[in-house]
Amino acid sequence: MSNTAVSVQVNVRMDKPLRDAGDAGLAAMGVSPTQAVRTVWRLAASGPAGISALEKLFASSAASPAHAGASSGENPLNQGWGLFSAACTRLGLDASTSMVNVVPRSSDEELLEKELLERFGGDAQ
Repeated sequence: MSNTAVSVQVNVRMDKPLRDAGDAGLAAMGVSPTQAVRTVWRLAASGPAGISALEKLFASSAASPAHAGASSGENPLNQGWGLFSAACTRLGLDASTSMVNVVPRSSDEELLEKELLERFGGDAQ
């Protein structure tokens, strides 16, 4: 039997205010940082449609004033929601309706995947 790892760990360094604001935004969506990272990786692995969605998101967020961060006195939850709303707008999604077709027993990860896959296509895993 092989000792090959079945899963791997990804470590990312970032400024604490960015991490805190991002965590708050993700929490407002009911998504953990791990679930968000897995969804990004699934999109990247899903083929051209997923890659195109990520390219649009990253290209527009790099040029966005929101990318530079909000004032240090602003509530992290508001910062996170602002980032989420801006990302939805850039992707053509309406953030206010992100929970309309929620299946009661869906996990947070399933809900995020469903929203992204409905918009960009691809196979859920």
